[in-house]
Amino acid sequence: MGSDPTGLHLSILFLFRPGHRPAFVPWSEVSVREGSRRGVAIRFARVPDVPLILSKRLVGELAEASAGGLADPSRV
Repeated sequence: MGSDPTGLHLSILFLFRPGHRPAFVPWSEVSVREGSRRGVAIRFARVPDVPLILSKRLVGELAEASAGGLADPSRV
C-alpha cells in the first residue's frame, strides 16, 4: 500500500500476486470516515459498501504522502 499526490496504490503480497494486478484509486474517489476502536474507514466511490479499515497511524501517513489529496483522519 502506498500513496502519492495522485492517489492510493494497492497491491497484493508478491507470493499471491499472479493474476492480481496492482490497483490505483485517485483521491477524488476516496473518502475517509472516523471509525470505531478498530481504526479509520476508507471508502471508495465505486464500491461505497466495502470499507477498508486501517489504523489511524497508517491513514495519517498516507494522508501526509498524499500532499493534501486525502483528508487527515485526525480532522475527520
